[in-house]
Parts: sequence; structure tokens; C-alpha cells
Amino acid sequence: MNRSEIIDYLKHKIPDYSCETNLNKHVLQFSIHVFPFLAKGNIHPFIENFVNALNEIENSIPGYAKKTIDWLSTINKSHFEQVMQIFGEIIVLRKLVSIANSNSITLEPSAEINGKNPEFRAKVDDTFFAIEVKTASLFDFSTERQTGLQITAQFNDIDYKLLNQTGKIINSRSLKVKDYLVSAEKNLRNIKETKNLKMIFICYLLFGMIT
Repeated sequence: MNRSEIIDYLKHKIPDYSCETNLNKHVLQFSIHVFPFLAKGNIHPFIENFVNALNEIENSIPGYAKKTIDWLSTINKSHFEQVMQIFGEIIVLRKLVSIANSNSITLEPSAEINGKNPEFRAKVDDTFFAIEVKTASLFDFSTERQTGLQITAQFNDIDYKLLNQTGKIINSRSLKVKDYLVSAEKNLRNIKETKNLKMIFICYLLFGMIT
């Protein structure tokens, strides 16, 4: 798919406002279908950058754009943070295709059938990189922090239990890093190539003008 085909496919797959059941259905609806009308045919800046990223990846990994748009189109607006996770992976993959050896990128590589796996594996120069991408859940956290005690440091089990008795505890997003590392270790442990480096990217994404 070229850039124009990616734009057309986005318009085809993301629901418009042609019927009542589509109202408020997808996070990209307004940006794709309404903004160009209001802006006299101009593409929303976020969508333009998104399409450019897909196009760059598509040049190295044919079929990626269609697969990703198909995936995005199935996610309801109420599951916004799943969309954020996809955007996080696209950001990392866009950079990866610009530096990786030609035809060396594997999506969701796995050393075992039905085993845990990272998002990507690629070879840069003579070194393999296995990459896991995590995107922080900022929206649920923003809501929860209004209703509990937010802690900003690690506590031992005894102190944590004592604090927990006083009411709801909200862990700082920085403390979530340990959970990300544990999860990533499970997904990366089976990647054992020689000269392999295992990496995790933690993305904190805020898209204020998507809708």
C-alpha cells in the first residue's frame, strides 16, 4: 500500500457518522471523517503523521499498514488505551525500520509454539535486538488518583500493609516500571540468539487532539 491507499483504507475501515449506531464509536472518527470537512480537505495533523509512520513501516514490512488498520478498526472508543498501545508500538517500529538491516525485522518472534514473545526482533549491524513495548495506562490512573492515597516510593510489605489499612492506595506510575520489567522478562526469555540484546520501551503517550 502507498500513502494514498493507506488514507483511503483508513476512511473505509474507521466508521463514519452515516448511521446512529456509529456515533461515538471510534477514537479516530472525528479526525478522519469530520476534520477534513471542516478544514477544507486538509488532513488532521495527527492522522497525517500516523499515515506517514505506517507508510515508512510498510516500505520495509509489506502488509503492516493493512494489518494495523484492521486491528485498530475493531477497537471501540471505550477501550482507548488499547489504541495507545498500538500507537506506542508504531512509534518504536518506525524508528526501528530506519536503522535495522534490510529484511531483518520479525514481528512477534517466538522461540516456542504459543510461547510468550516480544513485539519485534531485528538486526542492526551485526547485533540482534528483541524489543518489548509497554504503554502506561494514564487515563485510568488519572481517575483513580482522585479517590485514594498516592504513594511515590517503594515500601516494604509491612509498611505497605499498614498504609493499605488506611484506605485505597494508588501506586505512582514510576512504580509500575517493575511490573513492566517482570512482564517483559517473560516475553523476552526465549529469545536466545548470539549477540542478542533485549530491550524494553515504556511509552507515556498523550494525544490531546485525536477526537
